[in-house]
Amino acid sequence: MVGCLYSYTNLNTTNFNFELDHNGSSHAFWTHSDCKTKIINQHSFGGGDIYDGPTDTVTIVPEPDHYLDYINNQFHKFYNHDLDRFLKDKWWHEDLKSKLYTVWNIEDISQPIPQWILREYHSFVFLDFLKINYDRETYLNSKCVASISAQDFFGDFVTVVEKLCQILDLNLDTKKLIDMHEIFLKKQIYQNTQLKIDQWVQDLVSVDTSLCLNPCKTFLDEVYVQAKLREHGYEIHCTDLEQFPETFNQMKKLIYKI
Repeated sequence: MVGCLYSYTNLNTTNFNFELDHNGSSHAFWTHSDCKTKIINQHSFGGGDIYDGPTDTVTIVPEPDHYLDYINNQFHKFYNHDLDRFLKDKWWHEDLKSKLYTVWNIEDISQPIPQWILREYHSFVFLDFLKINYDRETYLNSKCVASISAQDFFGDFVTVVEKLCQILDLNLDTKKLIDMHEIFLKKQIYQNTQLKIDQWVQDLVSVDTSLCLNPCKTFLDEVYVQAKLREHGYEIHCTDLEQFPETFNQMKKLIYKI
């Protein structure tokens, strides 16, 4: 959104060429010095106060059915699937180190930690993490001239941007915006991941068999599955489970009622 508002309007006075990288990330856009003088971008990770400054603030509101999509997107685009760096940035705190020692007798955290242990630990904190870090109320209560849903990026995005430009008194090159949006959509491989996994988990606890494959694509998806199964009253026989089950029937054999 920010890249489009700058690059395809009269804010762009330097003939800047806006591109997405191979992961679909637009983060390189922020290396362009001129944009920083015209647009301020801020996430509200961790909850609390969001940016409350100029009267022309626009907020992008996260949707609860897609929180997992958003964190996967960040893991993919910003961290390039570097799980160690991601976890250290997000969770590498005293509670984790304490649990590794008291539950699994792991003292040296500089050594590789088994995948099943990392998955097990994070499954207990992941859902709260998502709720806190994508707290809708923080965004909805912020002062702004316009508030749009994050899911608008996958709908009639062009119309949304056109309306924003009217509010912000910007001139928009609609043709360039349409072309970029088509490229953007092709690169969003995690769109609707949460909805797919929610349905898969629901099937796991309600039907005996299915031909559906595991929709998980990332470690975070696996953590989410384990957490959601627990919400339904099920656990996984997870000890030494380094490779997550690929099929419905394989997973069905590993879960048990608690």
